[in-house]
Amino acid sequence: KDSVDVAALSAAMNFLHSCSEICETHVIPGNHDLYYHDTSVSSLDALLYFGPNVKLYKTVETLNLDGQKCTFIPFLEKEQVEQALRNAPDGSVVFSHLEHLPVTASLLKPKKKVFTGHYHDHKSEAKFCIVGAPLQHSFRDSGRTNRGAVIYSPTTDTVEHVPNNLQNDLFTTRKITSTKQEAALLEQLQTGKLTVQPGSHVRLLYKVASRGSSIDLIHKLFLEQGAAAVDIRFVGRPEELPVEVSTTEELESIPLEVLNNQEDLIERFVFSTAHPTALQKHLKTMHKSTLVNVGKELRSSAAVRQADEGAAEEFCMDLKSIEMDNFLGVKGSSPPLHFDCETPSLVLIHGNNGAGKSTILESISWGLFGTNIRPALRAAEVIHTGEHNCSVKVTFANGYSIQRTRSQTEEGPRLRLAVEKNGIPVPEFTQSHIRLSQLSLEQELFGISAKSFLRSVVMGDNVRHSLLNKDEIARRVVLEELSGLDYLDDWMTQAKGAFSADSAENDALAFWSEALDQPPMYAPSAGKTKKAYFTKGTFRKFALHPVVSSLNALLIHWYDMLEIPEERRLLFTAGLRLDPPDHYAKMSAGQQRRCDMCIAIALFELVSLMSTCKPQFLMLDDMADALDEHGRSNVLKAITKLLHQGKVRQVFFATHEDPAWIREGAQALGIPVQDVQVSHDSKGGTQYKQQQF
Repeated sequence: KDSVDVAALSAAMNFLHSCSEICETHVIPGNHDLYYHDTSVSSLDALLYFGPNVKLYKTVETLNLDGQKCTFIPFLEKEQVEQALRNAPDGSVVFSHLEHLPVTASLLKPKKKVFTGHYHDHKSEAKFCIVGAPLQHSFRDSGRTNRGAVIYSPTTDTVEHVPNNLQNDLFTTRKITSTKQEAALLEQLQTGKLTVQPGSHVRLLYKVASRGSSIDLIHKLFLEQGAAAVDIRFVGRPEELPVEVSTTEELESIPLEVLNNQEDLIERFVFSTAHPTALQKHLKTMHKSTLVNVGKELRSSAAVRQADEGAAEEFCMDLKSIEMDNFLGVKGSSPPLHFDCETPSLVLIHGNNGAGKSTILESISWGLFGTNIRPALRAAEVIHTGEHNCSVKVTFANGYSIQRTRSQTEEGPRLRLAVEKNGIPVPEFTQSHIRLSQLSLEQELFGISAKSFLRSVVMGDNVRHSLLNKDEIARRVVLEELSGLDYLDDWMTQAKGAFSADSAENDALAFWSEALDQPPMYAPSAGKTKKAYFTKGTFRKFALHPVVSSLNALLIHWYDMLEIPEERRLLFTAGLRLDPPDHYAKMSAGQQRRCDMCIAIALFELVSLMSTCKPQFLMLDDMADALDEHGRSNVLKAITKLLHQGKVRQVFFATHEDPAWIREGAQALGIPVQDVQVSHDSKGGTQYKQQQF
């Protein structure tokens, strides 16, 4: 984590101080106590100054307590935990924070007992004990009453779980799926058959269709019984206000370039007729020019903040070389991989499964962002097996190079980021913590985040296209970030923070707060009449309209290129629903693969059009799988067009199949091929052989 709740931290410190006045107190940091898993920084560091009766274990330590050897293991990566368990003396009692279960029997057998935190449910077996949480923390704990403390006697080697009977009903969830259930709940509260613990939290989950007239009375009765809060939620679509979507020429013809002129976009929005009823009240009471002026002031204020935080100028990601040392399958230092920055070319990466083809693509993502493409690949696993450190250096044609290093030590992982331009260090990107350095690198140099990079530059089995697998709101978040519209969140914050008791502009601020707050919700259209159902967030929909229109136009272009039939094409509605719905699930594997590629290329082009980041490469991992000869031919045509039009400098194409078809096809179409053959060396490591065709 990068922050903690101040009230919770204060309560924890007071509790630990009270414990220290009674007896020696030993504290092990868990993963939520650390600053992004950095063991050198934790929210518990104040305990270091509590005096000799309090001990905070930020590294592995073994000591003798009342004649019993005890080993304390804070949160560490999996390999470090296993090594610490091996090193712990036989017969010792281990107190730990293990995130990775189960622990192998061979590690437990020599120990007298192993205790761990992390997991909320208490469980005790022969040599292993999950302590469990002392009390309920959130609604996830609703109904789970095995919370408490553990007392261990090393003399008798027994574990006693002391339940917390005073605070085992802090969170209660009630589901109401019919008006009969609502009436029954009301009767139980009125007759006293149902009570809640004072200070507890209650959540009521309503189905919209079952909402009766007793909801306010039920809310009141729970509070009268002493509930601290009653959270009422509706399962399914929230209450919505039907409004006809304007189809005026003004709304339908907003060009993509308008997004670069946000003041013009503000005027278009205020003076358009496509406003939900929720905002019409402000339009009736205020002159539209006032709303325009307040909107521009808010945008200007947000822009000043962005400028203060540093904004990236246009950055050309034109890959020149990659150097790897002990990274994934690469053992030791591999010869640098060099790429032609002058001539658009196909980088063909081929080899058997498991040889290390994806390592090249992973090295680019990890080297630039510290992020792995494959979700299952854990942070510590980037280091070659048996080694203690790894590094990747990515160099661009513009002179910039980024070198990232990870080292495993007994104290935990050590990360280092070095940025140079033409061999000279660039100190602006060396912050007090690597997370801050990375954030500065993404915001002030690249102009793109790790998530946006992976969504728009990388395509393959390990990165299924996010727009197809997410709901409408998640798609909005993706497109806002990729198209540079994520400034709307900052703008909304400005609007909500500008209210004052004597402000004459409060109505205008309320208008913009509502217009920016939440995304629009859409119901399925009936016949030819399309209706949009808004809660809030009309301006977000308005600003995204040209983005969605441009995305669809790019999709149609690439559907034509890959010869995807009309009945198999997916586009996005104004509400970011798939149109037509359910088509993707009914496609064959080959059709899905071609559809994936179209959306990947369309997003790639959208980012190139709208972002300050200009990626000059596209990474395709095993995209030829499930394609017949005709499908492969169309994929090759798409790659050729991207390269011939100068939209990318390199297309990285990794495949475990025979690469002859794409190599020979590219050569026949006049595309230079940089061939990278991947295989295992005599020691089992990954080696690369480069050739130019």
